[in-house]
Amino acid sequence: MKLVRFAYLPTGTLGRLYSALPGGVQLFTVERPWSGNAPYVSCIPEGQYALRPHSSPHWPEVLEVVSVPGRTAILIHPANAPAELQGCIAPNMELDLTLVRGQRSKEAFKVVMSWYRRGDSQITVIGVGQMGGKAQVPRKRRAVTCPDCKESRVVRKAYRDSTDLCMSCSKIRSWERRRNEKKARKLQR
Repeated sequence: MKLVRFAYLPTGTLGRLYSALPGGVQLFTVERPWSGNAPYVSCIPEGQYALRPHSSPHWPEVLEVVSVPGRTAILIHPANAPAELQGCIAPNMELDLTLVRGQRSKEAFKVVMSWYRRGDSQITVIGVGQMGGKAQVPRKRRAVTCPDCKESRVVRKAYRDSTDLCMSCSKIRSWERRRNEKKARKLQR
């Protein structure tokens, strides 16, 4: 499995989860915000990890992410909001970007378990604009109009690697693309 994080927000970390097997669907993930890999309050760092089955009275028949540096009992289990997690990963079928929470988590977890049973037994966690394995934390917040979805109430996050995330249509646009679009508009005037 591959988890590609696309938003490190103060209230949670959002990502897309793909299977390494052919014909898989795309799922979304909800995690705690990045807090320096602190147990119970932070998402896990980027890297490649093995998965194994885990069962406990609270979480029967879930997956455990093993060999996370400085952490134990990192599970993949159903949950909809980052506040429901203690450093674990929650797969979801849909995301509500304005509330930073997922939807239909139990259904998405069944898909993840089917991937695992078919042999997808590792997870690779990648961050957008990953720089030497460090988490990209939003620097500033600004309201703009998204040229893709034409929403005027769009909130975007500016990242250290100069990419923005449109919170309405969830498209990631690079700084260079915006600069080129701005130059093209000036030339048209």
